[in-house]
Amino acid sequence: MVERTEVFMEENHQLSDTRARGVIDWFAFIGKGPESYDLRYNPDEANANYAHMLVNTSYGDDNGYVIAKLDSFAFATFPTADVKVKRLGAVGEGTPIEIMISGKNADQLSTIVESVRMKLKAQLGSKNVKDDWGPKTKK
Repeated sequence: MVERTEVFMEENHQLSDTRARGVIDWFAFIGKGPESYDLRYNPDEANANYAHMLVNTSYGDDNGYVIAKLDSFAFATFPTADVKVKRLGAVGEGTPIEIMISGKNADQLSTIVESVRMKLKAQLGSKNVKDDWGPKTKK
C-alpha cells in the first residue's frame, strides 16, 4: 500500500522541473505511527497492518489539492482499507456513525449487519464503513 502510494505521489505530484507546486517529500511509518508531533495527535498502537505517512507540500494552498488527490487515489485503489487523508493538526474526522445491532440469532444478525453496511456505503460521501465483528467463525 505504502509503495503504491509513494509511486503515485512521485509520478503525479512530486516537485520536478515541470511541476513547481505539489509534494516536496514524505515520510512513511509502517507498523506504528511516529512519536507524538502535535498536541492533538496520539499514535495508534503498533500493528503490522498500520501505516502512517506525513506529506510535505510546496505551499499551504496546495494541501487541499494534494489531500483531494491522495484521498481519491486511496479510496479507488484500496477500497477495503481504512484510509484517512487530512491536513496536519486537523480537528475531527467527519461525522462518525455508530449503530448497535443485537439479537440472539447470529445468522440473522449477520444478514442485517451486511444490509446496513451496504446501505451506509451507498450514501454519497460515506467512506471507511466497517464493523467490529471480526472474522466469522464456525462454532
